[in-house]
Amino acid sequence: MSKISIIFTQTNGKRYAVFKVNSMFASESFWAGYHDLPRHETRVEMHPGDEEIIIAEVKRKIAEAEAAIAKHEEFIQSPAETHTIEVAGYKVTIHFEPTVGYRWQAQVFIPAPMKAEANLHTMLGEHLDEWREEGDRFSLSTIVKDKEEYFSTVKAEMEKVAEELEALRTWRSQPTQQYELPGNVSVTIAPDDRWSRYEADVVAPKALIEKAKACGLKLGQRTWGSKDNHWAKWWCPLRDEAEAMRVLNELRSEVEEALATAIVAQYSI
Repeated sequence: MSKISIIFTQTNGKRYAVFKVNSMFASESFWAGYHDLPRHETRVEMHPGDEEIIIAEVKRKIAEAEAAIAKHEEFIQSPAETHTIEVAGYKVTIHFEPTVGYRWQAQVFIPAPMKAEANLHTMLGEHLDEWREEGDRFSLSTIVKDKEEYFSTVKAEMEKVAEELEALRTWRSQPTQQYELPGNVSVTIAPDDRWSRYEADVVAPKALIEKAKACGLKLGQRTWGSKDNHWAKWWCPLRDEAEAMRVLNELRSEVEEALATAIVAQYSI
C-alpha cells in the first residue's frame, strides 16, 4: 500500500494537487516526531509543469519520515530500566519502559506496609487512594519525557518520606504513661499510632460517673462510654505533652470534686 497518493485535478481552468496520506504512515510519522507530511485530503493549487516538483517533494518527505520512523523504532527497542531506592528499611522500585513519542512509561512500586505506616495522603502528586493495589504493593503509572528527571523527583520525594517515617517511629517509640487518680480512676497517655499527637484513655468506676452526672459535676459532663458492667471509659486526642498534663490535672480536680460530693437528699416531684 502506498504511503502517499497524489491526485492531480483541474477545475474551471485551475489545476490542483490532492494528497491522500496513509493513516498508519501518518500516525507512525507523528509519533516519530516528523510533522512535515501533507495533510490527508489537502488540496493545493498548482501551476502547469509542477507535477514533477510536487512528486519529488513528496518523495523527499516520505524519505525523511521513514528515517524518523526507523530512528523512533530504535528508541522503542531500548531496554527497560529498573531502579531500587531504600526508604527507611523499605524497597521502592521505579521501572521505566520506552513508549511512543520518545517518552517513557514510568511505574513506581511501594510496599503495602510502607503505605500503611507512612500515613501520607499524597505521594508524587497523587492521592494514595488513587494508587493501584497489586497484592502486597501499590503502584503508580505515568508517562514521562525525561526519565532521569522523573527518577530524581521520585528520589527526592522518597527522601522526604523516609524522614517522616523515621520521625513517626521516634514519636511512636515513646513510653506509655500510666497515672492512678483517686477513686480507682486510671489514665493512660500514649503516642497515637498514626498521628504526631497523644491520646488519653481514662477508665473510672461507673458508680462515680453516675454520681457526677446526677450532681451536675464537670466529670459527668464528659462523654463517657461503657467498658463493662462496672467501668466507664473516656478517650480524647491531645496535641502535645502540655495539653496532656492540662487534661490530667483537670481530670484529677474533677475526680476529687466528685469524691468530695455526697447526695444528702433527693426528691421526685
